[in-house]
Amino acid sequence: MQRKRILTLFFTGGILALLLSFLFVGCTTVPGTQETQTLLFLFSSYTDNVYTFDLQSNICSSVAVFHYESDAGDNAYFFEDKGYIAAASLTDPKLLMFDPADSTIISSAFVFETYEWKGGPSSVVFLGQEKAYVTDSGSYDYDIELIPNNDGGVIIFDPSDTGSAWTKIVGSDANCDGMAYIAGKNKVYVANSGSDTVSVIDTETDTENAPEIAVDPNPTKIIANSDGSKVYVFCTNYEGNSTLKEIDTTTDSVTDTLTVTRGAGSPMAGLPSISGTKIYYSGLDSEWAGTGPFYIDIGETVPSETPITTEVAGGSTLIYDDKLYMTNTSAAQSTLTIVDLADYSEVSGSPFDVGAVGDGIKGMAVY
Repeated sequence: MQRKRILTLFFTGGILALLLSFLFVGCTTVPGTQETQTLLFLFSSYTDNVYTFDLQSNICSSVAVFHYESDAGDNAYFFEDKGYIAAASLTDPKLLMFDPADSTIISSAFVFETYEWKGGPSSVVFLGQEKAYVTDSGSYDYDIELIPNNDGGVIIFDPSDTGSAWTKIVGSDANCDGMAYIAGKNKVYVANSGSDTVSVIDTETDTENAPEIAVDPNPTKIIANSDGSKVYVFCTNYEGNSTLKEIDTTTDSVTDTLTVTRGAGSPMAGLPSISGTKIYYSGLDSEWAGTGPFYIDIGETVPSETPITTEVAGGSTLIYDDKLYMTNTSAAQSTLTIVDLADYSEVSGSPFDVGAVGDGIKGMAVY
């Protein structure tokens, strides 16, 4: 999806006359050329501010392009011509639909139950134009080392309908977090931190396959490899020795266990990403300090994790055009780090300041 501005210049009698200029939140085009603008939308994790970052010029919007009336832009997605913000807010959890072309909220009707702490939407997968899943992460008992309570589940909704009714998948676990969709096998894998399991949902019948897959404590983020033969789930230990479980999507069984850094893939951390055999991620430890970003090479005989350049606090990762983008959820920094995947060097100007002090940036999506 692209946004364009076209300038056409005509010369008459040696006099330059500007006859027409169309503005569509984008770039400039001159005769004989066509330049397009690709924007990275960035969502605050503490305020309701949304910023854009031009991926050609590496220039961030100086002010928020719109606001979304919630205090947590945890994860963000584009599907068809609409954007979706999963805001697992402390006070107003909701899934919002917005129009990226004119930076306006279309609907905030997808409202979740307000929990005592950290409830609401976490991950979204789009199965078709009229069907999507969203996980409700439920709540965590903040006073008892973030122990999950028995809330939440997997919910079906229509991403094209601003007033879509919710349908909860019967038996879906409490405190669901990450999801991975394997379209070729009609399966969605769901990390359930409340039960230390991974659920497998049949997307044709919207029912869970039995039995659930037992993994290590606190499974949170989950990601599939390129051919859908494996999914990898982060199991978080804030004090150390977090694990990455490999699950075969044909047998739905655990085939390997890898050790990763403390706090990796925590519920408060952003989305991981994968390129080839390398999984990129960050996390938070028990002191709320950022860990990572790191990558772990699942193609190695003995996979080892490797730190990447500037440390970020619990941000999301995103791969676009052979570059790794990492947000920083720290309210004190609010930055975007960009790394060239060819040599893991930061691009000129990185890390880039985003928004104001106090924003913190977590969710991001390319439009």
